[in-house]
Amino acid sequence: MNPLKESIVNRFQTALAKGSLVFTETTLHTITDHGIPFQVRLAPSLAKKPTLTKKEPTANPFLPHDPDLFIADYPAHNLLLNKFSIEKYHVLLTTKEFKSQFELLEKDDFKVSFQFMQSCPEYFAFYNGGPLSGASLLHRHVQMLPLRQEMPLEKVLDTLEPLDDEQVYFKIPSFGFAHAFVRFKVSLSNLDQVAEQAHEYLRAKMSTHLPEPSYNLVFTLEWMLIVPRSKECIQEPVKVSVNSVGMVGFILVKSQLELEALMHVQPLNVLKQLGYPSE
Repeated sequence: MNPLKESIVNRFQTALAKGSLVFTETTLHTITDHGIPFQVRLAPSLAKKPTLTKKEPTANPFLPHDPDLFIADYPAHNLLLNKFSIEKYHVLLTTKEFKSQFELLEKDDFKVSFQFMQSCPEYFAFYNGGPLSGASLLHRHVQMLPLRQEMPLEKVLDTLEPLDDEQVYFKIPSFGFAHAFVRFKVSLSNLDQVAEQAHEYLRAKMSTHLPEPSYNLVFTLEWMLIVPRSKECIQEPVKVSVNSVGMVGFILVKSQLELEALMHVQPLNVLKQLGYPSE
């Protein structure tokens, strides 16, 4: 185990023992839709967690941050444990100074995320940007989750359709909603360059949604997925909210009714209702 991951594991165990962190077990259900085995976790505790619907600031847990959750710092970011976790070792990269979750991620946010994933390659990054994305806090934070197994979306990545001769932009055929899938390859030598490119890809995709975009973003050291959001949740047959991890096959539900609704409507139809028509 590398030193950073060891720090995460040790801090998680200590914070959990002290009561500084709340970890909730979930039950796992699989719903396969168009070849994607969506991993649906039932977590009733999520019903108590608010989503962000207004700009008014609430108590900011990152300024100051809880020292029991602190793992490491970077020049402009802190690495913290997620206080309310349903996955072990879920961490956040938070800006040291206040920046809004309603804005586009910047080059420095991508760069520090890439640096973290280079140290802990079993992690992927996601960001809930804007009021319709599933965000629950106004202070900017990129979330990092370790993969226990293959990401569900990986099952269909061999079906990608290139949209340009350079094979940088791709379309996911089973996604019946607007999205951008971009391939790149992060290395120590091109870290700054790819971080800048990732920001520009995001800006280009969301240019018609500025100045206050809502979008889901998932990225690794090899690709990024951008999905503009038109609404925060579906309302029928029951309310079901989805954040960025839902776009790659991980969906969290708060009740048995939500789980049954997801089985009935099917995950890709839910995602379609939350986005915009395919371009």
